[in-house]
Amino acid sequence: MDNTPTLTQSFIEEQKEKILGLLKEYNDPEKIKEALEGEKTNPEDGESPYMVYIREKQKNVVPILKTALEMIKLDRYGICLICGREIEMARLKSFPGATKCCQCMNINVKK
Repeated sequence: MDNTPTLTQSFIEEQKEKILGLLKEYNDPEKIKEALEGEKTNPEDGESPYMVYIREKQKNVVPILKTALEMIKLDRYGICLICGREIEMARLKSFPGATKCCQCMNINVKK
């Protein structure tokens, strides 16, 4: 079985731009500061809900997005890192940073 993805170069470029946009959003101090202005903080930990959201994205999503960018560089974007099959187009469209197909993602979620 040939594991070369059947994605078009234009689709991959669009996904790359989306990934770069997400990385910028989660790491842009000015954007974060702007979003926090006027936002109430949680009295228990002193953090705003938006900052908690950003911290979670930085911890859990940013590494996946960086891996997806690396896969683009290696001409392996759209190939599941676990099983080697193509990642479903709908999954890539909904999350451009996807590095696992739906089946492998669901196996990991159940563990």
